Formats: sequence, structure tokens, C-alpha cells
Amino acid sequence: MVANLRLPFDVDDGKDAGVFVSAIRQHGKTKLAQLLADLYIDDDCLVRVFDTSQAWNSSNIPTKVTLRQPHKIVYPSDQSIIFDISRLYLQQQRFTIQTILGTDFQTRVESPNPKLEQWIIYFFEEAQIILPNGSLRANYAQEAFRTISVGANYNLGYMLITQRPADVSTKAISRCGILYLGKHFESNDITKLKKFLGWRKYNDTHERLSSLKKREFYHFDGNKATKFRAPTYRQYRQPTEFNRPSRIRGFWGNIWYHIKDF
Repeated sequence: MVANLRLPFDVDDGKDAGVFVSAIRQHGKTKLAQLLADLYIDDDCLVRVFDTSQAWNSSNIPTKVTLRQPHKIVYPSDQSIIFDISRLYLQQQRFTIQTILGTDFQTRVESPNPKLEQWIIYFFEEAQIILPNGSLRANYAQEAFRTISVGANYNLGYMLITQRPADVSTKAISRCGILYLGKHFESNDITKLKKFLGWRKYNDTHERLSSLKKREFYHFDGNKATKFRAPTYRQYRQPTEFNRPSRIRGFWGNIWYHIKDF
């Protein structure tokens, strides 16, 4: 029986626990993540999406920042944002993400009371590219892992989205307290997910995940797995491209971040 009444999601749990969303291509993982992003925004969180594949153009996030070179990053700090980094090379994408995460984290560390700051939730689209296996010790992933490990202390949360869980850092997935798992059938993916679900038998895990239809997922919160069908995503506004001001010097009234040449 597939529940279709509402999304099994508690925003407060998502802030503290971290969220993992996974399914093969064209089976609704990004649409589910967009639904969850809307719920975060409705709860007065800021959402930052690192979009490596222009998958979020149809979302309801109000502002889009298209990055064509990694040297200067300017964005409105008081808005939810899609960072379209698809035009950057992979090394540049990772460096850009590190820079944004590091800047936000240091701002929170220097805050007199970070627990009173507005929550920021980072969405890592195609997490297998940003945080692949073995990336924990890599320089390009240090800020991401700092955010994943201790970001909740500073009201910084995260969501990992992938089509290939076998290729995502195990340490990153293991820190997620909420899992949404859609259709999978590749053996390496099944083997990895089986460990986090507590389903002992490979064949049982394979049968459950491979039989899922589009937009069907298992929600796992550490105690039990519940099968549900995600509602159809409705776009009610188009993201507006942020036009960078022609002249900015450092911080401008605490409204804009300006990250200078590296």
C-alpha cells in the first residue's frame, strides 16, 4: 500500500538530521527534493542549491545565480538561491561550493549567537560529483564535511541528492538521519543502501527498491521504512536571474556577499 496523503517529512528533524534523496534518473528524486525545499522555505529557512546540471530551473526558489567563472561570486545573502554551476568545470564547481560554504560558516562562527540565526539548508544536486567516495580527506571537500559534521550547531543543514549512491561518500551518507530512497537496481547501489536500511538480505532490498515506480520512495528515519508516493510537483513561479551590481566594495550593508578574487 502506498501512502499518498502527504509527504512524510518533519522540517525540524530535517534541519538537525540531514537528508539523503536517491533514485535512478527520471524517477522523481529532484522533484521530491524541490518539494522538500518548498517546505523549508515555508518554515522561514534559506535554501542554497548547488545545481550541477540545470535540474532546478523548474523549481519555486525565487533567485538564480548563474556562475560562468569561479573568480567572483556575488549573491543576495537574504534570499533562497539556486547556484547554477553547470557551466563550470568540475574542479571549479567544487572550489566554488567550498568557497560559499566556508564563507557562510565563518559568518556563523563569528555571530554572537548562531542558534538564533536563520537556518540555511544546502542542497547538493548530484552529490556523487561533489562528494564522491574517498573525498573526506580531499582539500576540495573539507568545508562540505565541516558543514555536514557540525553545521547544525550553527543552524546550517544539508540535503544530498544522487542517482548513484554507490559513488557518494559513505561517511557523508552515514551522517544523514533521514533517507528517501526511490527506484534502484544496480548491484553496487543496492549493496550500499542495504547497510543503511538495516535490511539484511540483498535479494529483499533489491526486490523492494527495483519494483518502485516513478515518484515512489521509501522514507527511512532510522527506525522504520515507510513506502509513499510523492505528489506531483507544481511550479508557481519562475526563478529570477540575479544581476550582479556593477560596483561592489566588500560587504555592502550586509545585504550582498562579495567574494573577491582568489
